[in-house]
Amino acid sequence: MHPVFFDSMKGREINTKVWDIEAVGNGPTANADSDGTALTIPAHATPTDPSGALRARITTYCGLAGEFDIQVDYSLLTWPTASGIGIGMYAAWADVMRESTPTGDYYVGAHRIGDPPDGPPRVRARTTDTHGTLRIVRAANRMIAYDRSSGGWRQLYTFPNPTPAAVSVYIELYTTARRFSHRQVQVRLTDFRVNSGFLDCSN
Repeated sequence: MHPVFFDSMKGREINTKVWDIEAVGNGPTANADSDGTALTIPAHATPTDPSGALRARITTYCGLAGEFDIQVDYSLLTWPTASGIGIGMYAAWADVMRESTPTGDYYVGAHRIGDPPDGPPRVRARTTDTHGTLRIVRAANRMIAYDRSSGGWRQLYTFPNPTPAAVSVYIELYTTARRFSHRQVQVRLTDFRVNSGFLDCSN
């Protein structure tokens, strides 16, 4: 089955016809090259507002309406232990991410009412993967967050979501001043795909 939309995320620059690029705080960056799109939070990064947020984020200009199935591959380029940073994908209040904490690394599936990736409810599953795939599905009035590694797809979290409205997709490297260990983190993204759904570019 061919995807509805596919972006390898490789090239000399990020495709700004598809993606909006946002950096919060001093230091975080998002850059593309022939291997993919690298999101970076350097060791010297500092927040610029009271929230303490630090993030490198890309967001789709077009929205996804109705049911959909979206995926993105990631690989860890620089990922020190207990960095306090997460790499995640968010859409329609569903968040799936890989995060580094003082007690280890986890995949997280969550229902985010506010600003991702903070707040319960959520489910965590320990991991030592250095690469994998993040996936969010909206189907049969439910949101489902998955991760995939060598063991295949794993459903992390599901919750009701009857809203068919078009939503944007956020992919970000994120931390806060309270969590950040001040060691550089860099993650490469490749092969974002919309396997099913309707990509709404009317706005």
